[in-house]
Amino acid sequence: MERKNNTVDYILFSVLCLFVFAIPKSGFNICNIPFYVGIIVVVIYIALNLRFYKPLVLIDLIPYWGFISLLIYLLMHDLNNKETVIRYILGFVVLPILFNIIIRKKLSIKDMLKIITIVGAIPVIYGIIQIMFGIESTIIPGLTANYTQLKNFNFDVYRLLTAKCNKVGEYYKLISTYQNGNMFGIFLVLYYPLLLYWEKTKWRNTSYLLQSLTIICVFRSLSRTAIIAFVMLIVVLNFFRIVYKKFNITIKEFIYKITLTITILIILSTISKEGLIKPIIMRLFNNKSEEIVTMNNRITLGLLSNTSLVKLLLGNPNFGHESLYVEVLFSLGILMGCLFLFTLFFIDYKLIKFLKNKGSSELYGVFILSFLSVQIAAISDIAWGLFPIESQFWIIYASNIIALSQSDIDISSVKLQRVFSFMRQMIFKISTKNST
Repeated sequence: MERKNNTVDYILFSVLCLFVFAIPKSGFNICNIPFYVGIIVVVIYIALNLRFYKPLVLIDLIPYWGFISLLIYLLMHDLNNKETVIRYILGFVVLPILFNIIIRKKLSIKDMLKIITIVGAIPVIYGIIQIMFGIESTIIPGLTANYTQLKNFNFDVYRLLTAKCNKVGEYYKLISTYQNGNMFGIFLVLYYPLLLYWEKTKWRNTSYLLQSLTIICVFRSLSRTAIIAFVMLIVVLNFFRIVYKKFNITIKEFIYKITLTITILIILSTISKEGLIKPIIMRLFNNKSEEIVTMNNRITLGLLSNTSLVKLLLGNPNFGHESLYVEVLFSLGILMGCLFLFTLFFIDYKLIKFLKNKGSSELYGVFILSFLSVQIAAISDIAWGLFPIESQFWIIYASNIIALSQSDIDISSVKLQRVFSFMRQMIFKISTKNST
């Protein structure tokens, strides 16, 4: 049953989303390690709501497993990559607790959608401003970009972007408040489905405008991962429109959206300081502009050469990889990694089954599409290990668990209580058999 959040819940979640979705790069470095205000906000949010924390599903074991795995690793090896280990702690120890708290608080899905839609519009609009006036002239050190990293490059944002692989040919990726084109693009892929809900409300025209701006920003991010994931999202969306009559729009609305997007694209291209149509065409059709990074050349023997049986089973917190699926298997270890993926795919099965239901809510449906789109991007390069993406993943994941629970969908197969009950029964049977 959907409920309204109280004022305190609404404000706390709004502040959390502001620093996770809107301005995730606000902050500076400490000892050459990025230190974001958003991380402080996440920790404060957890501390203020710790009373709600209680393990519910199988992946709630991850924080305990992650802590033990990290402790064993530190006892056996030298800490040669602090940043990777800190990312591991954030992604697999801290944020899963946030995930559990959001579920246990049973936050209102409608309120979550309102908040994420509003704060998500900030980087979209800011990205359009960067297209119009140039990235360098719109950067705000410490707020929209890491202050220390900018300072290290004498506040020359283009040098910083080049150092962070954000240059494609002669053009720079659109970064908005994310300081990275790939991360910005992945956020946009997550954000776009949420806008679909507002098409049937009084905010319809605002929704159409934000959709058009989001589409332009996705392609101008020059992130192949984001572009491919977005195209696949559109395919999935239209499949549900045609087969299951979900998220339907009229031909008139479709033509209006296309016309609006093309009109804005043409206007922006005439005043753009960063280039618009040409860099998009170059990125889509000129493969020589930059090496196409694939899963095959990401997983090299060099990454796995030092992997022992212990690391394979218990995990290697020092293992860093941008693909979520590879990361969980080798960073958490095969045992917990498979448990993570089993839970994830089981929830996906329940979500898709729910989405196919004729009576399913489109409010929940847009969150499901958002979650699925992130997982599509995760096949290649979701920039896992970086604060914004990790946080957004766990928050959207939590929203989908809430949607299932409020729709009375049975997910007991991945609940700890069900598993522990099964284990107790097995132990009882074995002990009874031995005693006889």
